[in-house]
Amino acid sequence: MARTCGIRIGPRRFEIVVLDGGAKKHRIVAFKSGEFPQGGADPMADAVAALKAAIEELKVPLEATSIAIDTGLAAFRTLKLPALDEAKIEEILKFEVENQLPQWNIDDVVIDFMVLDKTADETQLLVSAVPKAALKRELDVCSKAGVEPLEAELEATAMINAALASDICHVDDAQIIVHIGEASTAVVVVDGGKVRSMRAIHIGALTHDAAVAAEPAEGADTEAAAEAAKRNPPSPSQEDAQRRMDQVVSRIRRELGRTLSGARTAHPIQAIYVCGWELPNLIGTQVLDIPVYELDVFEADGGQPAEGAAPLVVAYGVA
Repeated sequence: MARTCGIRIGPRRFEIVVLDGGAKKHRIVAFKSGEFPQGGADPMADAVAALKAAIEELKVPLEATSIAIDTGLAAFRTLKLPALDEAKIEEILKFEVENQLPQWNIDDVVIDFMVLDKTADETQLLVSAVPKAALKRELDVCSKAGVEPLEAELEATAMINAALASDICHVDDAQIIVHIGEASTAVVVVDGGKVRSMRAIHIGALTHDAAVAAEPAEGADTEAAAEAAKRNPPSPSQEDAQRRMDQVVSRIRRELGRTLSGARTAHPIQAIYVCGWELPNLIGTQVLDIPVYELDVFEADGGQPAEGAAPLVVAYGVA
């Protein structure tokens, strides 16, 4: 059977999932979570070496690999256009959304879209924009590690691919689907089995660590400062680190509460499902009386680990 592979590449960590089979029936045959080395003189070379070793270890199918990148790199906009086919939308999209992205030169970003709703007269789109330079960095890591990705997408869309293919999102209810990354958190509202909104919260599991402190994608270029921080990470005390982590969880919960309060869904929101980094005081709790569960998108006995599968959801979704 055919093998495919998905890789999530974050600021500090990567996950790899290798599948055997087709879209409807498949099994995980290999997986790995790894850390990119920190503090070295050449972060790019260190990242390439770590990823290359994992690719070789898992015997990744190089010709059938796709990647997911940090949702925090993207800006999201909603856009209404006349009823058009997708080919025409692709033709005019850059010009239609340009005035909504004043922080960037439109020629310096990659634009993609998702159809949220369509009537006889109007098409409503969710548009995402990612700086080409940021995307190039991730693609360069892969290329130097020996793999040329077939596709690159955001953690948020990879997560939704996995969620919509599982028995979580139904036509008569609504959910909030969440991925917690190192420096950002992707939040997607799904209503009636369809995506209704998507955004990035610039808070992640390691926001308390200045080496990966979240920087909004729409700000000025801070690449030099980020590289310096990575080479010289701080060493907070255990007590201080715990305090900062508690603050991160509190901020994420507060943002989820804002999403719940502002969501306009046709069906009641039944649950919040979370994947990615595992944070304390989140799974098993409630936010505004809505229960928070781990996002489990895997088939029973599908080859996933018995515990700790949540970090693999994005890589699984992009595979």
